Amino acid sequence: MALQDEVMELAKDDKPFAVTMFTMDTHATYGYECPICEHKYKSKTGNVLSCAQDQVTEFIRWCKLQPWYDNTTIVVIGDHPRMDSQLIGGLDPHDRRVYNCIINSAKQPAGETKNRTFTTLDLFPTIISAMGYDIPGNMLGLGTDMLSGQPTLAEKYGLDWLNDQLAMKSDYYVRHFY
Repeated sequence: MALQDEVMELAKDDKPFAVTMFTMDTHATYGYECPICEHKYKSKTGNVLSCAQDQVTEFIRWCKLQPWYDNTTIVVIGDHPRMDSQLIGGLDPHDRRVYNCIINSAKQPAGETKNRTFTTLDLFPTIISAMGYDIPGNMLGLGTDMLSGQPTLAEKYGLDWLNDQLAMKSDYYVRHFY
């Protein structure tokens, strides 16, 4: 079943639903060229990334044409910067960013949303908030709703501090769960 067919089937019930897709083709070494990839670039990796980008763009454009689009939050998240150096060779690691965006957020941001310091811990409450849910205190677990205008733990204390805290040993956890 095609992704669009699956989404339309879920939308028929008029109930909240979630669909997840993953651009797996971009993760193999140099990527996997599927049959629909065009050869726009000299590098295989460039063609694979372009193809994945085109497919995601086409899916979002298709969503915009659907009757449920205005009531649907779409989240695009990059899980990490490119790991190979074929397309990013010579770039300073500090200049590299992961692309993340929220389309049709039910909540308007209370502060700056671009180039913030955050971790994946902050994505959970931010996505829940973008879907229209109120989060008392603007935090879930260790994550901060970035639409609230409240600083994330990484912004407040720094990434080194947060990493040190997360690396701490918990005797309770070891005794009961390890």
